[in-house]
Amino acid sequence: MYNERIIVLKEIDTIDKDGYRTNKTYVEIYKCWANINNLYGKELYSAYTVDLQNTLNCKVKYCKLLKDTFLNLSDNNRKKYKVKWNDIIYDISMVDFMSFNKKNVVFKLVNNT
Repeated sequence: MYNERIIVLKEIDTIDKDGYRTNKTYVEIYKCWANINNLYGKELYSAYTVDLQNTLNCKVKYCKLLKDTFLNLSDNNRKKYKVKWNDIIYDISMVDFMSFNKKNVVFKLVNNT
């Protein structure tokens, strides 16, 4: 059941009139409904070993925009994308296309605050 509203954001650098980077800002690229769950079982214990116990599973419905945005994205470029949920901005640690079933996509979200 998709009962939580999320926003996928892309980080952009703003440049002042002198050509210097100023604050990082985020632009909305996608808004959708999601199912958000905590990690549990083996997945939770594995997360503790790499200090990622603050990770959430965020399942959304598959769409072409998500495929085009995240499928062949390098780790470095993925860091430019975030998910906002309940007024908290989360890093995306992984994107799982669920064996390419074209039904669901799962984001692993990490709260680094």
